[in-house]
Amino acid sequence: MIYFLFTTAQCNLTCMYCGGTPEDLCMPVKPTYHVSNLETFIAEDPEPYFVFYGGEPLMNLAYCMSVMDHFGD
Repeated sequence: MIYFLFTTAQCNLTCMYCGGTPEDLCMPVKPTYHVSNLETFIAEDPEPYFVFYGGEPLMNLAYCMSVMDHFGD
């Protein structure tokens, strides 16, 4: 299954079409759970795939790396 993981609501761009800010989105700035909770959530999935999304996902590179380190082959 494909899991879309929210990484951050922050963004370093000012795209005209977006206009979204963390306040407008009613979302936390960063995930509020630990990667081990994610592991528990997907425990029954033999082949999980992750898609990182958010304002600019790589603005929370530490979270992306922790997911890849935790679930990588």
